[in-house]
Amino acid sequence: MSHFPIGLKKLQKIAVLDLSHNQITNFPNWIDTLSLLRILKLNNNQLYSIPKNLGKCKLLRKLFLQNNQIHSLPIELLELKLLEEIHLDFRTTMQKKTMGVLTQLESRGCKVKNDYNRR
Repeated sequence: MSHFPIGLKKLQKIAVLDLSHNQITNFPNWIDTLSLLRILKLNNNQLYSIPKNLGKCKLLRKLFLQNNQIHSLPIELLELKLLEEIHLDFRTTMQKKTMGVLTQLESRGCKVKNDYNRR
């Protein structure tokens, strides 16, 4: 599977979504319709970026992105006021803007977990 199953769009009351260990390469443009989403697990995929509209998932508390190819995060993640944990791989190729987003998340109590080399 290289994409989110379109049928997920209809599950508007879903709180936990685990699509880890797939070959997902892209986020859908409708991710923000999952407005009750609290936990999103996308670790061990082929993601390169995170869409800005993920910042509209206001109830999101935990985000798992480790073991992907992510080099940047959108500043819109700062809109996730309830975000408690974000798991990702710190890479030397991460953009400075991404490090700034992570620093701001951390400064307000979000646990930024570095899972690089933990396979």
